Amino acid sequence: MQCCICDDDIIGLKVIKRMFKDLTAQSYWQVKTFSSAKSLMNHLYKHKPELLIMDVDLDGANGIELVREIHERHPRLAVIFVSAHISFCSSVYEAEHIYFLPKPIDESYFRKAIAKAQQKIEVTQDQLLTVKKRNYITCIRYEDIIYIENKGRKVLIQTIDRQVEAYMAIEQLSETLDNRFVHCHKSYIVNMDFIKSKLKNVFILKDGSEIVISQSRRTKAKSAYLSYLGETL
Repeated sequence: MQCCICDDDIIGLKVIKRMFKDLTAQSYWQVKTFSSAKSLMNHLYKHKPELLIMDVDLDGANGIELVREIHERHPRLAVIFVSAHISFCSSVYEAEHIYFLPKPIDESYFRKAIAKAQQKIEVTQDQLLTVKKRNYITCIRYEDIIYIENKGRKVLIQTIDRQVEAYMAIEQLSETLDNRFVHCHKSYIVNMDFIKSKLKNVFILKDGSEIVISQSRRTKAKSAYLSYLGETL
């Protein structure tokens, strides 16, 4: 597992890294540190960490806005905000996170924040879709799936970084996925983590693409989406 720590205060960055490594010494964690928003974002384009510890007030960047952008690509990333400015304790709620820690960081609260992060990570860690093809088996993390489209005798699984084709029935897939997914059309299953908004007959995804909602599934899709929004608030 990987934890990213981003703080433009080099001393503070080292303190957080030491606290984290001391607390997780018995676990396998890879720790990556970043002193700028640019270096962090470059890393996140290529890697998918489980945890991000983010300073709110970065030099030339707003950590809250960055996290909102990061969650577009990594919606299930666990985030802990830190800041020397207690005034940010309300603003951080503009982005999804699990804890806010004022600086200097109290070790007992840091321990609670990491424990909460690990609970969140454990919920999603084992959720894999196993796809069997003729010559191999591939596993896809639920959180990486944007939508699934029926294509005759096979399905197209669109993820954040690839497309996977498989000879499976979309109804069979629908029964195996968890409640972040909604089967909104006979030909489409969509991951609600990637939905930006809903119109009467269509879901608008965060990348601007559209997923049609069939008339026969409209009520069920609306109910599922409202329930999802309630859980994520």
